[in-house]
Amino acid sequence: MAAAKKSWFLVLFSLPFAATGIGILCFGIMPIIYDWYRMQTWQPVDAHLTMADVEINRSDDSIMYKAIAGYRYIFAGKDYVSERVAIESGGDNIGRFQEDLGYSLKQAYQQQKPIRIWVNPEEPTEAIIDRSLRLSMIGFKMIFVITFGGFGCGLLYFCLRKTAKWTVSATPNTPWLTKPEWATNRITSNQKTTLWFAWIITAFWNLISFPVLFVIPRELADANYLALIAIIFPV
Repeated sequence: MAAAKKSWFLVLFSLPFAATGIGILCFGIMPIIYDWYRMQTWQPVDAHLTMADVEINRSDDSIMYKAIAGYRYIFAGKDYVSERVAIESGGDNIGRFQEDLGYSLKQAYQQQKPIRIWVNPEEPTEAIIDRSLRLSMIGFKMIFVITFGGFGCGLLYFCLRKTAKWTVSATPNTPWLTKPEWATNRITSNQKTTLWFAWIITAFWNLISFPVLFVIPRELADANYLALIAIIFPV
């Protein structure tokens, strides 16, 4: 009974991790890939910027950048306006994508130069400036999918998996066959659960500390050499 309670406790413990990983995959990665795929058939159009800038949000331990812009364009003889810049609408600090895009748009706006955008021919109100798929962002999110989803789903599978049982008939001359653990003529370790749990914790710790490596290059560029201490965690 105690073992069953412990097993169900681990099942409940694993569910939030599995749900987090699956949620990031379904709502944070798949929509981005889907948008990128359907935008491959959109048509290029010249547009004129009505505003452009880089939005900077500072916190105690990070700086977030977001390229923002407004533009007007003509498609099939009609005027349209849009503010969509990239596939993802939010800001981030993964690489220099947001900064480089924002400052290039700001320069084009100041010089009153037209820019190239992409328009959905079936729905011309849909347009975007940069339709590229950011593999660095996908990879960053996949770390959390593997970390939380892998940990949760792995632990869930481990708790719910069924172990095959050997059934051997006992005779008066072989009374030990009444015990399944003796009937197979093998001695198995009773520390298997502990070993598996240790490996799961090990993988979980390594994966959750891996994102630190994405932050180090930016910190070194800002001459913050103390950030190298953070390498201890993934190492």
